[in-house]
Amino acid sequence: MRRSWPGRNSVQATSARSEGRASVAEPGAKGDFYPQLRIAVVAVWVLFLAYALIRLAVEPFTSVVGAVAIATAALLPAFLWTGGGVPGLPIVPIHTVAFVWTHALPVIAGGLEVGAYDADEIMFASFCMVIYCVLATIVWILIANRAVKVRASYYVLASDWGFTFFIVAIGIGGFLVAAMVNGWIYFAMDPGIFGLLRSSVLAFASIGMFLLSLRLARGEMHLLQRVAFLTVAAFFLIAQITTLYLIGAMISLASAAIGYTIGRGRVPWAAMAAALLFFGFLHAGKGDMRDNYWANDAPTLTLSEVPTFFADWIAAGTRESTTSDDEAGSSPISERLDLMHLLLLVQRRSPDAVPYLGGETYRFIPGLLIPRIFDADKPPSNLGTSILSVRYGVQSQEDTESTSVAWGLTNEAYANFGLAGMAGLGVLIGLLFGFFGRLTAGVPVMSVESMAGVTVAALAIQSEFTMGVFITVLFQSLVVLLLLVPFLDKRPSGEPG
Repeated sequence: MRRSWPGRNSVQATSARSEGRASVAEPGAKGDFYPQLRIAVVAVWVLFLAYALIRLAVEPFTSVVGAVAIATAALLPAFLWTGGGVPGLPIVPIHTVAFVWTHALPVIAGGLEVGAYDADEIMFASFCMVIYCVLATIVWILIANRAVKVRASYYVLASDWGFTFFIVAIGIGGFLVAAMVNGWIYFAMDPGIFGLLRSSVLAFASIGMFLLSLRLARGEMHLLQRVAFLTVAAFFLIAQITTLYLIGAMISLASAAIGYTIGRGRVPWAAMAAALLFFGFLHAGKGDMRDNYWANDAPTLTLSEVPTFFADWIAAGTRESTTSDDEAGSSPISERLDLMHLLLLVQRRSPDAVPYLGGETYRFIPGLLIPRIFDADKPPSNLGTSILSVRYGVQSQEDTESTSVAWGLTNEAYANFGLAGMAGLGVLIGLLFGFFGRLTAGVPVMSVESMAGVTVAALAIQSEFTMGVFITVLFQSLVVLLLLVPFLDKRPSGEPG
């Protein structure tokens, strides 16, 4: 039963030890071949190409070419990884595949915001995204395929103990989110301490959703474990949905879906389509729900009111879904995922109307790494988002205090340094994700290296983060892993774990 990541080096380690010398894995060590996943990647590209050709009737030829180029560059890392070309956890493929719907699809989907730009502007923005993806891919391949010194042993969570630990983490994570919605926390705990507790628990819950879904897909759970995992996972997702911020639940479900896909070796298309329809329906009624439950005189949501809460949401979603586009209060979820229009906005206005920021959204990041209990006046992690929104006229300063606009790392990089910023970011992301992907090559699934890689992979899914949020969450999550050190067992590299 396979319990390690692609690119296992334990055979090389065993051979080397038998010869009485240290070993280094061969630079060309390959990952596992996933034929069904590779077919799925090709199918997605073919479907996108077919849709793009259909849209030629209404979209400029250059725009269609640009969209196809982005989709090709975004799917290339997944194609290489599923073919066994790169070992380890596919962090860069997870990261770039999101550009298919955040940057490529909006160009040809007829969105009003992207439609306000001419073909030359769209072509240049597409070129910038292709450069970013290609550089990240090249650096990822070079880093992930470097020679790796084989470890004689790894520190891992014992299989049964690890299952229990992550089940508890997911359950407590759901409880903390529910307690926050109900307002219990604010009467029982200092906000700074609660922030540390919440970030710690949610980091473990995110890792647990990924790893336990992978184990579920590999058939490594008995019936009671499957029931327990599915129950606490459902509770965790429902708790996140009650916050009326759908992105948290969507990311948690995406993390679980990726783990399950890697473990099973094929994409659960039916489940993913159902999830997309479900969140699209919820998104349609989200505006009305926020008006009703975020009003100043609205009572906090109690556990007994959850059924009524969802009944109201179903009614709101149904009402919005059956309303004409001109009368609907919420934009489609496809527009919510669109980040291309912000890149086009930045490129149109900078550097002439709005000078490049020159790193302004990055300068305060070191201060974000200090826990708030030690620095109560430290800036919020989404300060970079606010700076971008105000500088480019997307929001007023007052608006940023109540709502946040999704910008993304690539758009932020261009706003700071232009095309050079995006190219530099591509190299940086390739180095970072390549290092953590390489770290997972051949290690046991429940090892500390694996959990560090999964932590980074969960962040790679997040298309909306600016660098301040990204670095803060990454730093906190990796520090939290130190809490596991007392519970780890030392295992020989050739022993499953």
